[in-house]
Amino acid sequence: MFEASKLISLGKEISVLYVEDDHMVANETKSFLKKFFTIVDVMHDAKKALQLFKEHRHDLVITDIKMQQMDGLELAKHIREINPEQKILAISAYNFKDFATEERHKRFDGFLQKPVAYSELITALEEMCEEILEIKSKGDENTLLSEDIASLEIRIEALEKRIEEIEGKQLNNGDS
Repeated sequence: MFEASKLISLGKEISVLYVEDDHMVANETKSFLKKFFTIVDVMHDAKKALQLFKEHRHDLVITDIKMQQMDGLELAKHIREINPEQKILAISAYNFKDFATEERHKRFDGFLQKPVAYSELITALEEMCEEILEIKSKGDENTLLSEDIASLEIRIEALEKRIEEIEGKQLNNGDS
């Protein structure tokens, strides 16, 4: 059996959008993903998945490639337009080499070929989760810095007003 405790630890704070048009595969994979992630949304249609992504901005998107109406390549393209840093994992029966043109390759952070061994999936998910959490922590640091700067700006304004008041009183006292 494979070791998954690391993914359990990493996945607590990560939301996943899983897009798969095969209902049986989707249900099976969702059950697997729920062991590691608190939020796992499953969509069977890429267009609806895109709409859900726009509303919730999941941390990780896992998508099949070949689907009706909109395929995983098109979905990834639209998601990258919304968030160029979005982590996207493709899982497909296609051989990656068959469609790994430069342009298509840029749309995904990882690719696994079906049938996927759970150990491979866990390894790929661990790597992506580490990257996601690193990006989130930098974002948290930036948020804290922004809050500190805003607080300092408010204090500076208050000090400047106080200085003006003091200078105004000194001028008034000098006139008397």
